[in-house]
Amino acid sequence: MIPKSEKFITEFRSGSSLPLLVEADDFQQYVIKLHGSGEGKLSTLTGLIASRIAAMLGVEVLPELLIHFNSSIIPPGADPEITELAQRSNGINSATRFLPEAKPFNLDVNLLNQEERDLIFLTDLLLMNIDRTAKNPNILCSGGSVYCYDYSMSMAVRNFFGNTRGNEQNLLPLMKRHLFWRKDINPENFISRMKSVRSYEIQNIIEVIPIEWLREFPGPAFTDNLFRVITKSDLFLKNLDLIRQLPDETEEEIRKKNLSSRQAFMDKFGKI
Repeated sequence: MIPKSEKFITEFRSGSSLPLLVEADDFQQYVIKLHGSGEGKLSTLTGLIASRIAAMLGVEVLPELLIHFNSSIIPPGADPEITELAQRSNGINSATRFLPEAKPFNLDVNLLNQEERDLIFLTDLLLMNIDRTAKNPNILCSGGSVYCYDYSMSMAVRNFFGNTRGNEQNLLPLMKRHLFWRKDINPENFISRMKSVRSYEIQNIIEVIPIEWLREFPGPAFTDNLFRVITKSDLFLKNLDLIRQLPDETEEEIRKKNLSSRQAFMDKFGKI
């Protein structure tokens, strides 16, 4: 059963979205990334599907769940920015359980062994998840466990939703900025994981998505095409070899490109 949000607690002002902390009718607290923000359902769909694929491949993820959201829980007098966003986001949204003691991942704290770091990088490469860097790891530490989250920039999944296809030559340098990238990484075990995936497992993931989110996309074709992407080891190995051949970027080059990307996003979608 999908929980229903009953009480607004606060908002988190970070990044390009405005997540809300709410309490639901199951007495649990959730962080909701409302589909009315930024790129809307594009981010929601991508994140939900890609995070479940990552979990299927063995990555410890902060599970993305579904939650009913009603904007009426926003109190009178709240920031108009929050009220407007909430009103655009009524219905089913994605959320994660709130971990009150969670801290951002720090490379200096040795909570992941090399095998775990390699698995996170290789999974992100397969998904073309370009949003996991040293400055923005999208990894939380809680109770001695480490959880990856926010897979909304997984371009291999986004490519199925409208005109979002990215140029591979532009994406691969972004993957080289990954905090766990290393040139001598060995993909052999990961290739075995890829080949073990079955089409029904992809179908099980797709069946979780609300029908209204997928209304524009034919289910069987989508499932089959996504399965081929996830299990296509020759393309994956080609991309890994191409990354190894790329020249290293300077910090200044990375800074300028990040500023340009952020400005392009704000020009298209605004601050939220």
